[in-house]
Amino acid sequence: MDTLDNDCQLLIIKYLSLRDQLSLFELTNEEPTNRVNSNLHYAWQHQLSFHLDEDHFEVFVEKPEILHGFLSIICTTVHHLTLWDVTLDRLTCWKHYNFSEMKSLEFRLNYDYNDMMNGYQVIQLMGDLFPEIHNIKLCDKFDMIHLRNWKHLRKLDLTQCFPIFRTDESSWRISELKMLEELIINHEELNEEQFEILVNLPKLQILTLEFLAKNRLNCIIKMRAMDIQKITLNGFCLNELSDAEKLINLRQVTLVNIKITRENIQKLIKGLPLLKRLDIIDSRILSSEIELWQTFACCPSLQILNVSNVKLHEGFFSLNRRPIEMVLNRRWTPLSVNWHNTIENELIRSYLKHPNLNVSFEPFKIDYIAYCVEIKFSP
Repeated sequence: MDTLDNDCQLLIIKYLSLRDQLSLFELTNEEPTNRVNSNLHYAWQHQLSFHLDEDHFEVFVEKPEILHGFLSIICTTVHHLTLWDVTLDRLTCWKHYNFSEMKSLEFRLNYDYNDMMNGYQVIQLMGDLFPEIHNIKLCDKFDMIHLRNWKHLRKLDLTQCFPIFRTDESSWRISELKMLEELIINHEELNEEQFEILVNLPKLQILTLEFLAKNRLNCIIKMRAMDIQKITLNGFCLNELSDAEKLINLRQVTLVNIKITRENIQKLIKGLPLLKRLDIIDSRILSSEIELWQTFACCPSLQILNVSNVKLHEGFFSLNRRPIEMVLNRRWTPLSVNWHNTIENELIRSYLKHPNLNVSFEPFKIDYIAYCVEIKFSP
């Protein structure tokens, strides 16, 4: 390997596992002028994210000099750490390093849940090590009172977490998240007071709820209807949007795997005066082209329709072109309809023609979590 140039060495290092990189570091660390060792330094300093698990921690316990070398190289440049099976012993020596650029942390504790004091000490230590963290993803059980260790959170991901809420203390800690912009929560068990505090956090812009509790969505609409700009419903019934007429500033609706009728969708968008975009994914809604244009007629503000993975009924298209003419001739701006992952592209090209209509077949990416509701508020 010594005969290879630096670019080749860096490429090889890139494809090695971290465990193998640590072994290579051990072999070359006694030679300060060794190019492989220098290239390991370079590679680690330019890698912004690392995943450490029990396997790596065992190496560090057996050979603390490797841990010292590794941390001294990455501490001033690393942005994200994933730490699996963390214990107090495994992190105590990290106190000698300053992780000045750390922004994101994902961790899972390794301790007996009956020994809550040990778990508290680990989390307190991580709060001392990484006080400026913006994003945290928690795994397993987590007592929400520990959120006090991070005052600058922008994003909190609880999808892999079983949060423990102590009624009074938890409400207080939730209310302290003044900088929080995004929250992802699974199986939330907040009481009414805690939920209201959470939804009304001053900078909250994205709220994602998995396995939505009954009436939670309508509670959010009741509290912040004027601020809601986008809603994604995945795997839920539109009955969850029974107060949709209050969403007068809603710009985008995304429906994923929704059981819905033409009447439901038309009733929904008819009451949304500023709706600009509608995404329909994995949801069979319209049975004919006539219904498509009737739906557009219900919402003159609509500018973009994205349809993905939706099979059209046989005989979907109509020889009667009057409905398309009536709807599109009245529009001030063109309507864009994008069909993705359909097998009727040629028929779509043949039938959907009008000067006020832009038809495309481009892939479009939407990030969503299965069986969730995602709400985006105005900044």
